[in-house]
Amino acid sequence: MIRYPNALDEIETAVSAEAKGWLKKAQTRTSLFAKLGRYTNEIEATTGKKKKLSDFWGDVKPLDMRRQYNKCVYCETRLEGGAAGNIQWDLEHFRPKSAVSRWPTAKSTLLYDFDMGGSAATDYYLLAYHLHNYAAACKTCNSPYKSDHFPIGGERIFGLAHPDDYVGEKALLVYPLGNGDDDPEDLITFTGERAEPKYTKEQDLHKWRRGRVMNDFFDLNRDGLQAQRAAWLLAVWSNRLLADKGEPFALKSLERLRSPRIPYSNCTKCFLDMCSANRPNAERLIPILEEIVRISEDG
Repeated sequence: MIRYPNALDEIETAVSAEAKGWLKKAQTRTSLFAKLGRYTNEIEATTGKKKKLSDFWGDVKPLDMRRQYNKCVYCETRLEGGAAGNIQWDLEHFRPKSAVSRWPTAKSTLLYDFDMGGSAATDYYLLAYHLHNYAAACKTCNSPYKSDHFPIGGERIFGLAHPDDYVGEKALLVYPLGNGDDDPEDLITFTGERAEPKYTKEQDLHKWRRGRVMNDFFDLNRDGLQAQRAAWLLAVWSNRLLADKGEPFALKSLERLRSPRIPYSNCTKCFLDMCSANRPNAERLIPILEEIVRISEDG
């Protein structure tokens, strides 16, 4: 996970230019939610029957995909962009539009010695159509993992109109779009293909909690994701070896490998830093990465 510092300015400009009328519709729908004091996707018609309201946040999903370089905002897996890739993505509400469910769930084996805020019958209804509450996520990170959970370290706040007004909740998840939250790279680091909190609890308790929760919440070390990162790092290593020999193409590629546009860019930068600072440690990782890929390929 990385920060996209210009994303919020970019999305507002893009929506105004490419999704004309969306902002006005969003304002109208938000006014309805404010009047009702909740989110709803149906309303009582003059006949007394329920009338379905069509949700339209998906109209801006391609714009969110583009501002994230077609990478999942959480796991950094690259997905197809444009119209062809639309089905692979979800437009994720950072703070849930519906009632908040407890996390960890009752079935989870995860144990924590600090509070997560519990469940809440009230939803973040005024943020359902707020552009600064959106991000594009792969279906794995959004549906089974994110769902309607939102762990916090403080007290829940509801009924406020802008995401910036919720700082007091002390969210344990990080919103990586714009500069209003911690930089994810200051919370999560990588040793080889494995994600881990950057800080210990003794160094910075809140950042350690955020790093740990982000890692566990999205299962950033799930087998498939580790295998993909391992295969990617082996390719990065091959490029590093060619660059060491002065291969012009490899040297140029090495520069691109520090770009935020590449998949798994946080993981990649951590590995490249290790290659520079502690080459023996990087070399010791290679057979481990190869074994992870072999096991994955063998099924």
